[in-house]
Amino acid sequence: TTDPALFTRDRTGEWHFQADLSTVADVEGQLQLIEAAPAVRAAVLELWRTTFAHDEFTGRSGTFFMFEGLGSVYWHMIAKLLLAVQGCHRRAVDPGAAAALAEIYDDIRDGLGFRKTPEAYGAFPTDPYSHTPSHRGAQQPGMTGQVKEQVLTRLGELGVEVVDGRLGFRPRLLHREEFIDVASTFGWLDVTGNEAAGTSRPGAWPSPAARSRSATALATSRRSSSSEPTDGQRPWSAPS
Repeated sequence: TTDPALFTRDRTGEWHFQADLSTVADVEGQLQLIEAAPAVRAAVLELWRTTFAHDEFTGRSGTFFMFEGLGSVYWHMIAKLLLAVQGCHRRAVDPGAAAALAEIYDDIRDGLGFRKTPEAYGAFPTDPYSHTPSHRGAQQPGMTGQVKEQVLTRLGELGVEVVDGRLGFRPRLLHREEFIDVASTFGWLDVTGNEAAGTSRPGAWPSPAARSRSATALATSRRSSSSEPTDGQRPWSAPS
């Protein structure tokens, strides 16, 4: 069968499993929907198992430790995927591809711990943990690589760029609700450890970079506020 719910063909002519399929249960569900013959069903399921060999993934070693392995969500791996998608979005040339990658980025970001409830995460959502098994809370707390990846992705969301020795901001993955609607005062510790304060105007994202009182302002859309941008980016960006 070459049903598009199961397989897709790339531009080089190679065939792949549909990207929406995550587990063998997903494949079985699609096979039932198309009423595949028993022989076809067996062949497709065997192809899935030999292609991905999910039963061979048992954690970082051949034995399980503290509920590692299948059935666990590894937060560092999700953060790595988030960073990779962000890099692809930044390099995307085609507007449609950039827009699709932005939606995928949001979907992955919503799957991280800090976007979860304590009940779903199994711990305080902003605390870093190694993984969360399906049957109990988050396991192995500590400063995992997830922390580094999320710092990098946040800098990328803010569009932090250094060009010709000048620090600038070009946020292409921020949502409008992350900017403030009313003027507010924000504080920070400067590089000497002294307290400092600044005021942000409406439509700004507070950014005490370079010990200044400036903020990254919400710029006018490249098109009208009711239109989508033509380059696949969010309909707002920092002023140049």
